[in-house]
Amino acid sequence: MQEIIEQKHDIKKLVSLVEFKRLKRLIKSLMRRFAVLKVTIRKPIVISASSHHIIAPHAKHQENVIEYGNQPCTHFAHLFNYVGAPWLAQKWSREVMKAAKSDITPYGGYGGDEDQGMMGSLNTLMAIGLFAMRGGCEADPVYDITSPLFDRITIHLTPESTFTIETQNNTPENIYIQSATLNGQSHDRAWFRHSDLINGGTLILTLGPEPNTEWGTQEPPPSMTV
Repeated sequence: MQEIIEQKHDIKKLVSLVEFKRLKRLIKSLMRRFAVLKVTIRKPIVISASSHHIIAPHAKHQENVIEYGNQPCTHFAHLFNYVGAPWLAQKWSREVMKAAKSDITPYGGYGGDEDQGMMGSLNTLMAIGLFAMRGGCEADPVYDITSPLFDRITIHLTPESTFTIETQNNTPENIYIQSATLNGQSHDRAWFRHSDLINGGTLILTLGPEPNTEWGTQEPPPSMTV
């Protein structure tokens, strides 16, 4: 499973090679893998992080299908943005943060190797509702949008320039994006480019308790294949 969907650079091509019925099975398979979180989030974080397919024991990455302690799996929740189901990316990125990334004790903190800041960067991006599927390795990188934990995030680009992410109706239950604006204009895509961010601006996300299965579905994030 990890190797099949490891093609972060060209998910569109990967999807094009999969028949529609098989694509639906892929989505269902991803959902089954993530569904264990519904059980584990009711139990102590040390149990959910170590025993229920979110973070594997150290150096035993192969034991889990979803392993948020190792690089090959840290994009799994965001794959839903690329297959026409961005509301599931919003749901499961929040659940991963709750189940495996939010404890600050020595027993339940995030697992895996830090690897030159990769895990810390992942946690920060997921917390502010962004993700870079290809790690910024493009002339104009793409940021995937999910559901931020915070009401307001300010990214200081220069002493004079900031990029702000604001949420409306943000509660533990309101995890789904209902609508968005970018610099005052309606934004119907579950992504934006680095060029939209670097000059400063404001992304406003209105959240709600039920999925808006229309938002972000018309134009998936770009891949290498045009």
